[in-house]
Amino acid sequence: MFVPILLFGICYKVTGGLLLPDPLATAYNIGTHDETPLNHVTLTPAPTVVTVSGNTVELTCTASPGAGVIHWKINGAPLKRASAISTSNNIVANEVVSILTMVTPLTPDGGYRVACSAVIDDTVYTSTQTEIKVLSVTSSVDDIRALMGVPVSLYCVIENGQYGLPSVQWYKDGEVFSDSHVFFSSDDNQYVSVLTLKNPTKYHEGDYNCRAEWGENDKLGSGGIVESEKVNVRVLGVVSMTENSEVEKDSPFSIHCTVDNNHEDTAIVWRRNDIELASSGYAVRTQGSHLTETKTIDTSEVGKWTYSCAARYTDRNGDTAYSSFRSTNLTIYQSCPELPDPKGGSWDCAEKDTVTKCSLNCSKGFVPLQGNVTLTCVDGSWNESPNDMECVGVTQPLSRTLTHKILYDLPDSEVDLMGPYIIEAYPYFLEMASRNLSGNVRLDYHSLKSASFTRAAENSKQSGIEFIYTLKSTSVSDAILHETFNEFENFIKNTKFDAMDLLRKNNRLDSEGKLIEARKTKTKRSSFDTSNTGFHLNPGDITSDSTNEIIECPEFTVNKNGYCAICGDGWYVKDNECEACPIGTYQDSTEPNKCKKCPGTFSTLSTASTSALACQEVCEVRKPRYGSVYPPEYTLLAAGANVDVLCDSGFMLANGERQANVPCLDKAECFRITLTDVPQYIIRETPISLMCVVEARSTFDFCYLVRDSSVVETVKVGFDYDRQICEFSETSVTDSATLYCVAFNDDTELASSKSKITLLKPTVTPSNVISETSATVNLACTA
Repeated sequence: MFVPILLFGICYKVTGGLLLPDPLATAYNIGTHDETPLNHVTLTPAPTVVTVSGNTVELTCTASPGAGVIHWKINGAPLKRASAISTSNNIVANEVVSILTMVTPLTPDGGYRVACSAVIDDTVYTSTQTEIKVLSVTSSVDDIRALMGVPVSLYCVIENGQYGLPSVQWYKDGEVFSDSHVFFSSDDNQYVSVLTLKNPTKYHEGDYNCRAEWGENDKLGSGGIVESEKVNVRVLGVVSMTENSEVEKDSPFSIHCTVDNNHEDTAIVWRRNDIELASSGYAVRTQGSHLTETKTIDTSEVGKWTYSCAARYTDRNGDTAYSSFRSTNLTIYQSCPELPDPKGGSWDCAEKDTVTKCSLNCSKGFVPLQGNVTLTCVDGSWNESPNDMECVGVTQPLSRTLTHKILYDLPDSEVDLMGPYIIEAYPYFLEMASRNLSGNVRLDYHSLKSASFTRAAENSKQSGIEFIYTLKSTSVSDAILHETFNEFENFIKNTKFDAMDLLRKNNRLDSEGKLIEARKTKTKRSSFDTSNTGFHLNPGDITSDSTNEIIECPEFTVNKNGYCAICGDGWYVKDNECEACPIGTYQDSTEPNKCKKCPGTFSTLSTASTSALACQEVCEVRKPRYGSVYPPEYTLLAAGANVDVLCDSGFMLANGERQANVPCLDKAECFRITLTDVPQYIIRETPISLMCVVEARSTFDFCYLVRDSSVVETVKVGFDYDRQICEFSETSVTDSATLYCVAFNDDTELASSKSKITLLKPTVTPSNVISETSATVNLACTA
């Protein structure tokens, strides 16, 4: 061992009896007695390197001259050659330099602690450690099994957040996932990104991971990108369900629901209109990772229903979770009876959304008998009787009349001055227009008078002269009459009317130019200037005109849109309309326009009956007080027809059933009879009071109480509002028994359900006891 000597700041050693400088020796601070060695191996950068996974890290180890090969240690273990790490040894300026390069470093727990060492003069020198911190991104959850409709969150944790805030993006199956996430900081220098799937569906299944990206900064240098491990998300729930359906009443129908099978306790939950249904009785079929249930639907009731199903999962700990429900809408409808072929036409029917509409199309030469020509099927019934819709033949009208009203716009002064002359002359003007009329068309002066009107453009009251005349034809078709009228009207509108000229030609003026026996008018009577010969009307003076047509039809026919329609058998004429003979009557043409009544108690089942053969014995449908009936109440059916009766909950028919198809004539009744105040247990000889309550439309006379099979008591029925009550007197029961009550009248007997009374028989135990005086004895009484 040598003893170093420090002279003038230089360290010497004794070698071979000589004192020589020792540049490689370790120097000691003699003055302060600090024995910390001066290291001959240095590692840079130090003491900490922060980087991002995927970046390249370079460390340089420098040893003093004379050193041998530099050795590296990572986390205390000698470095072994690996594809991600390389080293080099070179002599630079009499120093040995080794560079360690780490490519895509992985991140062990605690990061990397790197040191280098070299042997100098048989002594091993080790550098200080450099810590490499690699920023990482980890997922805080394992693979997820989410439930449809139940929110679930995924987390990404960014460690060592004190070295910079990255931008974070989530990926699903390698593609950017657009749903938003929440980014916040937490304790321990972490950043957390939370991605919440608020309403997970099958679309959300896949592999998720997040990617953090750091930009260049003083702490990280060039920055970088780090991705987390992938988390697989599988969404469990309803895979498929029967689509919205429309089903005819009483047709077989089933709904299918398929859910993911979680290979634990998986079940399917059903609801109808948000009310949970029992799951028993459904067919269950498993297909691989799916579970399918089939529910048979009762289609006996018309209406709209919403069925829904969900998956219920129960784990090994008994915890239960539900997926969201998937729904389907079911419409149960009833088709209407087939329409009879209409007379003189046909039906054109179309169906949309379970609603059938049929329109009546009449053949050529026929017109609809009724104004309404469309039928709609509603809940299995047509909104109107098809028998009331038919096409009827038409006949030629007795006459056709066209009435034309024309208004001339004249100033008030001219109306007063010219009015009497114009009104007196206008009939001659009409005669000029009627010279070419057909022999079967004649002109009638219906009305000639002055009139007032409102001028729309100026919104002021004006005066004028209004003429109303008619053209009436007989034995002329509608087309010919209209053609003739159009020619007549064109002449009126396009010809100048000169009143004074027409009056002179027809000798209606005296020598002074005054009117001779002027017609009565509503204009003022005044003297006129006979030198004025300008009393005329121009076509441009016409301010408005309108036309109305009236046809005169033969007896027992009606005007239908310009045609004289023959009402036909089963109908009669009333107020120019064809009216159907009401139910209970018929019309067979033997007495036109008269409906005949069916004999006795017989009736027809519909309106517009055409023969006495339609009269038959009938039954009027009646609704039970505590139930419903189909067809609806008051519908007339043939005496032998049946009806469907459904009693309200808790009520029943006489046969004990709640629902039945029974003869209409039976007038089925829903009732409820209850024996009340019946105790379950009783002690011998204890009197009891019982009451029999009857709820029904029919009136009953008496009730009797039955114990086992024997009649105990019979009482008369009393009334309490809409209930009928029988009160039985107090009776003693000496043994266990079965009780029920029966209400009856001349036609019906109704029995309540049976109630059992159990007689309690007390016993004392023990039965015999031998005891000393003043001793305590315990006895037990049981029933």
